[in-house]
Amino acid sequence: MAFSKPPLPTPQESQILVAVIEQCMLAMVSLFYGLPETRGKLLQKTLRQAVINIVEAMQQLATDLRLQGPQGSKKQLQSTGNVWETCDSVLQLSRDNKSLVLLELSSVAAMVKDALGEIEEALRTDTESRWSELGDVLDEFSDDAWTEVDRELIAPCLGLVKTAKACLKKVSAAIQTNADCCIDGHIQHLDELVDNVQALSPAVDDLVCCLYPPLDKDAVRLNATKLSTAVNIVLHFFRGSYFCGAADEEWINFLCNAVNHNLDKVKGLCPTLNGSVA
Repeated sequence: MAFSKPPLPTPQESQILVAVIEQCMLAMVSLFYGLPETRGKLLQKTLRQAVINIVEAMQQLATDLRLQGPQGSKKQLQSTGNVWETCDSVLQLSRDNKSLVLLELSSVAAMVKDALGEIEEALRTDTESRWSELGDVLDEFSDDAWTEVDRELIAPCLGLVKTAKACLKKVSAAIQTNADCCIDGHIQHLDELVDNVQALSPAVDDLVCCLYPPLDKDAVRLNATKLSTAVNIVLHFFRGSYFCGAADEEWINFLCNAVNHNLDKVKGLCPTLNGSVA
C-alpha cells in the first residue's frame, strides 16, 4: 500500500517498514514452533504449509520491489495481492485436528467416489455400444471391450470399492459425533486414523485401473487383496479406538463380511498358477 501511489516512502521509512515486516515474520514463525506436537500431526502440517506460503509470498514481493523498484508495477501488485491472499487464507484454516481429519476423510471419499464413477460410466458406455450392430462387429476385433467373463470378475471388485466408500462414510459420521481434541491420546488416535485412511485412495485407484480391458487377472487379484487389506486395517483400527461406540459394531461387522465375501469371489475367479484360490 505504501508504494502504490505517490508520495513514495523515503529510504528511512522503507527501512522501518522492512524491519516491522521482519519482526512480524519472526513472530509468526515463533508462534508456529510454539505449537505442541500433541495438538496433532495433521494440524501441524497444515499450519506449517500456511506459514511457508506467507513467507514465500513476502519473499516474492521483496524480490519484485528490489528488481523493479517501488513504482507499482503490475508484477508488484500481483505479488502484493498474493501476500494478502495467503494471509487471509489463515483465517479459513481449521482450528483443531478433528476438523482437519474430517476434511481429509471427505477428500479421500471424493477421490474414491470419482474412481468408482469413472469405471461405472465406462461399463455403461460399453453396454450401450453392444446394442448396436456396429458395436457387435467392433467387439469381435477389439482388445478394449469387456467380455462377460470380465464383467463377472469386475462385479466383486466394484463391491470392494463400494465397501471402501461406505467405510469412509461411516467412519466420518462417527468422528463427527464421538471424536474430540481434549486429550492428547485422542488427538493421536485421529492422526493414526488418517494415516490408515490415506492408503485407501491409491489402493482403489490401482484396483480400478487394472479393471479396464484387457484384464490381467493376476493384477486384479493382487490389487483386490491390497484394497481389502487397506479397508480391513481402517475397520480394525476404528474398532479399537475411543470413538467407536457400541452402535458401530453392527456396521463394522457388516463391512468386514462384505470385504471377505467380495475378496473370496475375486480369488475364486482368479486362481493362482497352481490352481489355488487361497
